[in-house]
Amino acid sequence: MKIEQDIIGYIELIDKQYKTARTMRYSRFSDWWGIWSRKMNLEIREKVESGKHPQPILLKQVFPYWITMSKLLELHVRHRLTKGGEKRRLNSEARLIKSEILNGKANNAAKNYTVTQMAQMAFSSAKR
Repeated sequence: MKIEQDIIGYIELIDKQYKTARTMRYSRFSDWWGIWSRKMNLEIREKVESGKHPQPILLKQVFPYWITMSKLLELHVRHRLTKGGEKRRLNSEARLIKSEILNGKANNAAKNYTVTQMAQMAFSSAKR
């Protein structure tokens, strides 16, 4: 299955911004993180809700990836030397989500949820 280029672009954008934010020690609550992620989230939501995107389920899966990476960023900023187990768990979860998206194996159950519901589920999962 060929993955749409915009989905790959969003994954690459999240990875790039995560690396930059981690280097600069920006929080996920910083204006810098909020500006680009809000723009990305609005774009994704518009594409999914328009019903015209060829792979809306994979596109919805970008939200759990973004939320997991945001939570991981916050752990690196606030707990630089501690919370190693939680960092490893979130890192592993993020790699799994990314792999599923890039391999086209996103959960088909996602088609039953709205973009907002997907984001809420990912956020409550990341808070564990």
